[in-house]
Amino acid sequence: MIDMLGVGVPLADGWLLHRVCARVYDGSLVAVCSPHRGERTALLGAVSGRVVPAEGRVWINGVAVAKGRGARLRELVGEVEPVSGLVPHRSALWNVLADRTSLGGIRNLWRFPRARDRRAALRAMARAGLEGRSRESVANLALPARLRLAVARALWRNPKFLVIPEAESWLDGSAAAELLTLVRGLVRSERLGALVSGAPTESLLAAADRVLFLSGGLLVFDGAPGDLAGSRAFRASAVHARS
Repeated sequence: MIDMLGVGVPLADGWLLHRVCARVYDGSLVAVCSPHRGERTALLGAVSGRVVPAEGRVWINGVAVAKGRGARLRELVGEVEPVSGLVPHRSALWNVLADRTSLGGIRNLWRFPRARDRRAALRAMARAGLEGRSRESVANLALPARLRLAVARALWRNPKFLVIPEAESWLDGSAAAELLTLVRGLVRSERLGALVSGAPTESLLAAADRVLFLSGGLLVFDGAPGDLAGSRAFRASAVHARS
């Protein structure tokens, strides 16, 4: 479970996020939406440990997001990064082991991986639907397989939550929908939690179990995707965006 209590992230002239309180459970896919990309990116950054809130606190399965907790947080939260971060001339397995977001991945760049790391990477590939493809060069993988590989890189430390920042900004519509389908399947089959940030598009809302909608630095809606369009906060933000 992720607990956010009074989360605030400052800007020079105010707050990017202010007093955000929310709770995210295992087994659900949550869309983090806002008309302003900076707000939703800041919230996912606070969950993944990239941002330490200046106000309030975030706990992930009881572990507080704080300086010096990076290694522990990466065991709890796996971040799905753009497929452009893959190394084409290397094997799929090498790319999982060389995950740049983890200390173990950085070490594996310089030495032969430990047997337990290799087993964990192979399990992650199987969970992402890439079983038996560990030796294939990334250059030979089609986009759907590369998307699965990006997910495997996030899974190999066996996290409890996945974080997917702005998928629709680095993938076209059909590829983003395919990624969301894959993540939703993992959420259902393995009881993972997932947070996906983006504008409140039809495809993102269709995949989500719940929406956190931010506006003006505040959490103004927390509920079912089907209720978002009719909410006063969403209508007000749409009018403000057009003005």
